Order: sequence, then C-alpha cells, then structure tokens
Amino acid sequence: MTMKKHIPNTITLVNLACGSLAVIYTLEGRYIWVLMLVIISLVADFADGLIARALNVKSDLGKQLDSLADGVTFGLLPGIILYVLIQNAFAIPLSEDITNTIQYQPAFLRMEHLGLLYTIFAIFRLGKFNIDTRQSENFIGLATPAAALFVLGLLMIYQFQGPYFLELVQNGYFLIGTTVCLAALMISELPMFSFKIKGLKWKGNEMRFIFLLLCIPAILFLKWSCLPVIIVLYAVASVSEKHLF
Repeated sequence: MTMKKHIPNTITLVNLACGSLAVIYTLEGRYIWVLMLVIISLVADFADGLIARALNVKSDLGKQLDSLADGVTFGLLPGIILYVLIQNAFAIPLSEDITNTIQYQPAFLRMEHLGLLYTIFAIFRLGKFNIDTRQSENFIGLATPAAALFVLGLLMIYQFQGPYFLELVQNGYFLIGTTVCLAALMISELPMFSFKIKGLKWKGNEMRFIFLLLCIPAILFLKWSCLPVIIVLYAVASVSEKHLF
C-alpha cells in the first residue's frame, strides 16, 4: 500500500518535469521537443487522476501536486511560448542578411512581456478551480489544458509554416490580442463541457459527439493549423450546448 500511494504522485511529477523541460526548450528554439514533452504531460495529467481512482489512493497531497504541475505545464509554458512568438513578431533585423537577430532599446518592459499575462491568469484560474465546487463535472471558463493546446498550436504553425494562419502567428498585435482573449476566457463564467462521458449514448452527449466529428475534417485539411481551430470549435460548441440541446 505504501508504494502504491506514490504511483499517481510520481506520474504528476512526470508532468511537472516535462513542462519544466519544455520551458527551456522553448527558449532554446527546439520546438519539436516542446511538442513531444507537452504530449507526455497531457497523458500524465490525464493518467494520474485515473490511476489514483483505480488504486483508491487519492490524497490532498496529490491534488496540490497536480495543480502545481499544471501551473508550470499549462500556465508558465504557454506564457513563455507567447513571449517567444511575440518577441519574434516584433523582431527588428540588424540588416537584410541577419533576419533572426533582435535589436531592442533597453527597457524594463517590452511588448513580448505581455505574453506572460497568460501565465498570470492561468494560475489565477487554477487557484479558482481548486475552490470552486461547481466544476466537478463540467468546467466554467476555458480549462488551462485547452488554452495551452491553443497556444501550442500557434507554435506548431510557426514551426511548420502551417497553412492559412502563418501571417497571423507572425503578427505581434494578433498574438497580444490572442493572449488577452485566452486570459479572459480562462477566468470567465462561460460553461464548458468536459469529456467525462457517462456511456456512449447520444442523449446527453450530443454536443460532445458533434464536436468530435467536426475535429476530423479540421485535422485532415488544416494539419498543423488544426489545434487553434479545434479549441475555438470546442469553446463555441460548449457555449451553444445549452441553447441547442
């Protein structure tokens, strides 16, 4: 029993370790590693609670660790990604032959620092979520993993020169606006459905199934540009659910 109770917490720490490494790799420009580490973090974030329930070893420590790990992976990391993207968007080349060198006037605050607004509001949301008893089944406001996937999608568009949205991702003002919108959505009172599906019946799961079906063409046609679109579809589907069903 003693060893068993540490399994979920160990998985949570894997999430934390991967999120921390992803922050470093983002700053180093190694974006493929960021993608792989975030995927591992998402799996670990899903698995720790699942395994804790299966082993019946849920604990207050596990809950706190999970929230702290999410604060790094889904709070700090996306803020750093937005920082880097905004920095690149406002980069000033030293010459026509040097396109990746950034020249700044010394300043305590610069435009790219606005990307960290995401981190501030993500941590605020996580703290709010921990004490909000209304979010046991569904979410109120955009969950931090969903918001983080949107930001990761922007990074993948930048990395792979994704179709349709590359110019937007290279526009600093669009990125700042996106940061503000994500921050507002995370602390909003908008209802968002979770994927805690009880059974596979159509009744009661209508919007979840419709959303999953809409994801298929988005993935097929948009490729690396699909993640932000999927998160937008999720937000629209969630807000529309109570009006349509």
